[in-house]
Amino acid sequence: SSEYGMPFSTSVLITSIFGLFTVIDAQTTTACNVYNELEASTQCGSSGYALQFGFPNCINFSNKEGLFNAQGKAWLECVRSCLSNFVQTEIIAKNITDCATIKSLAFDSHVPCYVNCGFCNFKFLLFNAIPLALTLRISDLLTAEVIQQAITVIGTCLLHPRLILG
Repeated sequence: SSEYGMPFSTSVLITSIFGLFTVIDAQTTTACNVYNELEASTQCGSSGYALQFGFPNCINFSNKEGLFNAQGKAWLECVRSCLSNFVQTEIIAKNITDCATIKSLAFDSHVPCYVNCGFCNFKFLLFNAIPLALTLRISDLLTAEVIQQAITVIGTCLLHPRLILG
């Protein structure tokens, strides 16, 4: 029994579970807030890219960053920065306000960000596949955009073996 009156295994489990989640730092908050800024300037609502996909996934991946190894955490930071920079420079700065155009442009930015940040690397996938699977939202996996992204990422990785070998 631990000093808190719980069996030792229970207290270790609770500590382990809480250890998986990281506190979201200011840099992450800034990167994720680009989606709130996008929504404020476009008002696409709950079915728009910013509120339906961008912000929730940015926060979700940030909250579960503790599941990833060092290479996975570096990939998350790279992707978060890449995606938020794209939204800032290619959508907000260019005053694009059409919701369908925003969604299309934003989703089109995902594959290059994922691949350029090292998604195809064998060691990254080997040690981070389970954390990725645990972090993805099931509701997103059923969308045409995400299915198309997955096919494109896999195809890109297979067509460029040097990306796999890193």
